[in-house]
Amino acid sequence: FVHVLREDLDARAARGVDDQRIFRSDLDRYELLALLRKTTERVGWHVLCWCLMTTHYHLLVVVPDGRRVSWAMQVVNSVYAREFNSRHRRRGALFGDRFTDTLVECDPQCERTIAYILENPVRAGIVKEIEDWPWSGLETLRARDEVDTLSTPTFNIPVRLAG
Repeated sequence: FVHVLREDLDARAARGVDDQRIFRSDLDRYELLALLRKTTERVGWHVLCWCLMTTHYHLLVVVPDGRRVSWAMQVVNSVYAREFNSRHRRRGALFGDRFTDTLVECDPQCERTIAYILENPVRAGIVKEIEDWPWSGLETLRARDEVDTLSTPTFNIPVRLAG
């Protein structure tokens, strides 16, 4: 799911067809992160928050001037699906419907969206605490630096997480 700030925030998500796994290994996750980084840098997005689940992924991105949202997500999902299919010797669609995106207004809605994204693994019963899930941008968000695999600007957005 993609959540968007258009000079704003946009929340985006992509889900596997029939809730199939879109990640079978850590290599798959690294591949998607590398592809997301390359694509978001190319279109000038800044990734504020992200989380890779088993059957889907979430992004919260700043999209200057609504730039190329559909094109970028189509590139990411189609290239990833092609590489995934090749790596796992499978054919057919990997992702179900078109990605989902939600325009996010700043402050309270932004905070709720960040919490929703980061708490996804807890709600799914995969981990007990959000800190236990290695496939999110939580550490970068808390550190407010660029140690993450995706470009993350230093926004002054207060983040209050449950727990």
